[in-house]
Amino acid sequence: MRVSDIAIWVLLIAGSISDLRSGKLPNNLTFPFIVAGLLYQAIAVGLPGLTQSGMAVGAAFAIFFPLFALGAFAAGDVKLLMAAAAWMSVPSVIRLGVLSILFGAAVGLIVMVASRGRNVAIASLKSHLKLSRATGGFRMPFAPAVFCAYVLTQIGELYAWW
Repeated sequence: MRVSDIAIWVLLIAGSISDLRSGKLPNNLTFPFIVAGLLYQAIAVGLPGLTQSGMAVGAAFAIFFPLFALGAFAAGDVKLLMAAAAWMSVPSVIRLGVLSILFGAAVGLIVMVASRGRNVAIASLKSHLKLSRATGGFRMPFAPAVFCAYVLTQIGELYAWW
């Protein structure tokens, strides 16, 4: 297992736990992983590695910032993907971003469908997930969706799906 894989696993597990417990992804989790990823790539691969890492962070920002600006994601979600991206290539971070959005949308759809006519059950689910009240609705933790998407990308690499 590569150092970058270990770093991403640690980041996404810690991020998922934090997001589920408090509904937040703290800067003291995401920023050190961004800096460490950039430094690791610079030291391990040199300028090409630093360039690739910087481009991956930029790609993560380009994918998620517009969704943050539209209110679909919190700033911590953007920073989490950027932190993972610092350890990845651009195609890998694009794949992770798209799959994360699909996982998050699937869970959101399930919660929305389950909430119709079942206010007691959905209230229990919202309470269990520690959903935080945001602008006019609830914000579901997104880090677990990123974690699930990363698991799928790792399985895909193992079986050479991409």
